[in-house]
Amino acid sequence: MTPFTAVSTASAILSLSKRAWKLGIALSKLDQGAELVDTMIKVLTEEVKSLGIECDLVYTELEMDVNKNGAGSSPLLDVDNRVWDCLETQIKETSQTIQELEMFVERVGSQQIGFFGQAQRQWKLDESRQQIISFGMVVCRHTDNLHIISLLIDTIITHLAPGRVDQRLSKKLERLQVVIEKLHKSSRADPQSRLSHTEATLIQCAREVIATGTTLYEASLSPRSFAGGQETASSNIRVVVWVDTLASIRRDQRCLEASDTIPKRPT
Repeated sequence: MTPFTAVSTASAILSLSKRAWKLGIALSKLDQGAELVDTMIKVLTEEVKSLGIECDLVYTELEMDVNKNGAGSSPLLDVDNRVWDCLETQIKETSQTIQELEMFVERVGSQQIGFFGQAQRQWKLDESRQQIISFGMVVCRHTDNLHIISLLIDTIITHLAPGRVDQRLSKKLERLQVVIEKLHKSSRADPQSRLSHTEATLIQCAREVIATGTTLYEASLSPRSFAGGQETASSNIRVVVWVDTLASIRRDQRCLEASDTIPKRPT
């Protein structure tokens, strides 16, 4: 991704963020004046707010790099083109979902104020419960996908490209593993909602980054890490913890890859 493309992409993400925050406020108003707060609307509102936060994180990642490097050589060039393709797809799909939610809020909330208006809104919400649940699941998937993209960009730029190893790398690899598992669980929980091409691509990119990051960290370990006196005791403990983490990540990766190869039962 060139700096020019990064600027336009950051602008699109910022626009999504603003729309998500505005939508979250509009959703929260659907329950105003009601004696009983609608739990599903409350959950959907929180999901939309989380989406806005994730958009902000991706925007910040891109904006920081553009401001730091200008038109010069950008570390963003080190990020796999598949990640940028996934980000472009996510921007389009998330924008479409937000638009559908905006239309939903307008349809449900465009009633007169007062008891009668609230009664009409509640009736429409009751009639739309399945749609609300579906919206929540879709928004959550958008958020997870953007979270993976943000983690991939950050991990590649901060650690893999410059070959920088520290404790932050282990935490980012663990977070990538957690989000991968969450996506798999989401797709298994709903037989009608299999992993999209974008999600499958992001999972593959994440696995590659985890493998590369793991190899990078292992290469940084030297025999001297396990020797020495009292001054290296805390360092030794960190190394042991990280080695355990690597083993855990590898086990999780093998389990996920094995589950991918199991044929789905025909319905």
